[in-house]
Amino acid sequence: HFIDDMDVVQPDCPETGDILLALTSTDTQLLRLDVKLGNTINSFLVPVDTVRLSDYMTVLPGKYTLRVRYAEGDSSCVDTTTAELIPSVGLAIATTAIIPASGPMSSDGSMTIAVTSKGVLPYQIFINDSYYGSIPFEMFSIFNLGAGKYRVRIRDATGCISNLLEVEIPVAPFALEGTFGLSVSEVSAAGKEQNNVPLPVFTAISGIWNQNFAGTSAQLIAQIQPFASHRANFWTSVGGVLSLSQSLRLAHSHWGPVSSQLSIGAGSSMVLDNETNPWASIQPYLHLQAQSQYQLKGRLIFRLQAQVLAWPGYWHPVIQGGVVIPIRLKSIYNRFK
Repeated sequence: HFIDDMDVVQPDCPETGDILLALTSTDTQLLRLDVKLGNTINSFLVPVDTVRLSDYMTVLPGKYTLRVRYAEGDSSCVDTTTAELIPSVGLAIATTAIIPASGPMSSDGSMTIAVTSKGVLPYQIFINDSYYGSIPFEMFSIFNLGAGKYRVRIRDATGCISNLLEVEIPVAPFALEGTFGLSVSEVSAAGKEQNNVPLPVFTAISGIWNQNFAGTSAQLIAQIQPFASHRANFWTSVGGVLSLSQSLRLAHSHWGPVSSQLSIGAGSSMVLDNETNPWASIQPYLHLQAQSQYQLKGRLIFRLQAQVLAWPGYWHPVIQGGVVIPIRLKSIYNRFK
C-alpha cells in the first residue's frame, strides 16, 4: 500500500489539469512511479511525499493508469490506481454560414465562424494545422476557398485551444460565366479559300451544371459564343455558336488561387447566323482539354486553356486565354440544396 490519497484537478483553460498523489511507505527510500497514458508509459523516481504529476511531465487530458512500487528490490509489492482528466471546453467555435465555390477549379468559396464559448481576444486562426491570421472579433469569415474539406481551430491570447471544426466547402450546382479573351485556332483549307477567318477576339456566356459522379467532378455546359468573321469583298458575317457539352475531369491540382485540370468530353454545336440553317449545322464533337487559371481575390478568373476538338471527319486545336466573371446562382442553389 503506497497510495494513501489522490486528488484529480480537472483542466480549466487556461489552467492545465494535474494529479496529486499522497504516497506512504514503511521505508524512506525513493519509489518508482509508472504513468501510462494511451500507449505511452513514463517512469519516474519520486519521494515518499505528496507528488504532483505536473512536476514530472506535461499533463494532458486523457485516462491515466498510475502504478507505484519500490524503486529497487521487491517487485511484487505494487499499488495501482486510475484517473481521468476531461478536456476543458472553455473555448468553442461553430460554423454559421458557408458559401460554395462557383466551380470545381474556383477559389471563391467562404465560411463564417462564430466563437460560441468566448476566450481572451485576439484569436489566432489555424486552418489545416497552418497559421492563417489573427482577429480581434468573436465572428470572422475566411474567404478565397476552393471546394474541399478544411479543419479549423482558434487559440486565444492565453493559449487556450478551441474544439476542432471540420468544414466542407461544396461546389455550387449551378453557375454562370461570362468570358472575354483571345482565341487561336487552326483554320480549314476551305475557310482560307473563302477568306473566312474568325476574329481572334471572342466572348462567351456559359451556363454550368456542376456534377459529381462517384467522387469525380463533371460539368454540363450550355454556351453561346457570338462570332464575327471576314469574308470576301470585306463583308463580315455576324452570328453565334450554341453548344451543349458534357465533360469529365481526369486529373486536377489546386494551390490556393491557382488551379489546373485535364478533362475529356463530348457535345454538339449549332451555328446561328443569317446564312445557315441552324438544324442542318448541328455537329457532334469530342474534346480533350487542359486548363489552368488564377482567381484574383475570389473574383475575376484569368484562364488559359488548350483543347483538341474532334468533329466528324476532321479535328483541330484551339488555344484560348481570357478573363472570366463567375456568378453563383444562389436562388437556384438554395432551392435544390
